Amino acid sequence: MKPVDVLFKRAEVLAFDAKTGIVEYRVIINDGKDKAIQRQDKIDDCGKLANDIFTEVRTKMKELHKSNNFDDGPLANVVMVRIAGDEEVLIERLFKFFASIKEKLRNASMRKLSYYDTERQIVGLKTDLT
Repeated sequence: MKPVDVLFKRAEVLAFDAKTGIVEYRVIINDGKDKAIQRQDKIDDCGKLANDIFTEVRTKMKELHKSNNFDDGPLANVVMVRIAGDEEVLIERLFKFFASIKEKLRNASMRKLSYYDTERQIVGLKTDLT
């Protein structure tokens, strides 16, 4: 059994398309080396997005650290992903990050801001997850 410790560092918005409402963001994680999960999504359900990121991190870490060594026994190929910190707190922080983006988008549409101003307001948002 191979344990892998994963630390969630930060989440940030890279790009935003105001016409379609699609936000490009990345979540930076560390398992000994810095890695990033980069996605493009329309932010409708913040809780679902946060949970999807966690499941994607778990599957990617299992794929990366998987070894095909059959000599050591049946548990030699098992990868155990351990999230540093409380998982519920990290999901809540990601949820709040996505909710703040969604709220800024809603406020921009209520004030009828231009596409350029809305994009300038959204791009560059960051949150620390450590």
